[in-house]
Amino acid sequence: MTLTACSNISDRSEPTPTARESLEHQRSQAFKSTNSTVQAKNTTGNANRQSYKPIDLSNRSDTDLIGSDPKAIALSVFGLPESEPGSQSVTVDYPQPDQAIVTLIQTGIGDDSVNSTQYRVELEENLSAQTGKHWEMVWAGSQFKCQPGRGHQDWSAELCL
Repeated sequence: MTLTACSNISDRSEPTPTARESLEHQRSQAFKSTNSTVQAKNTTGNANRQSYKPIDLSNRSDTDLIGSDPKAIALSVFGLPESEPGSQSVTVDYPQPDQAIVTLIQTGIGDDSVNSTQYRVELEENLSAQTGKHWEMVWAGSQFKCQPGRGHQDWSAELCL
């Protein structure tokens, strides 16, 4: 009987993994999980970006794009001056602790073709020796609703006529 038990054990089709192999497998699975999360975050951000017309931020000074409050940064770059007609609303979402998305909607602006403009402003929280913790604008885009008879009436990246 002892021989039968030994032969059953030796006939196992898969060897038992060593502790090292188990640890390597766990690390591999953890990396795949983390990588999937990062890819999902990037895919989500890019999917939302696709419906906006990208705005070139390279001609803005760094001081315009960096600050301590995401809402204040977005308003300083894209906000309506008080002297201009129209109203604006601002929302700030934090999909990740180090990521902020500011949505700025301006309606009733003084333009003969554009009725409303919506900005999507993405910011990342960074840490530097000079400024400490700060938010930096990393991407911005815009959408438009046209005046009646001047083009599309829904939010679109297409310019109005």
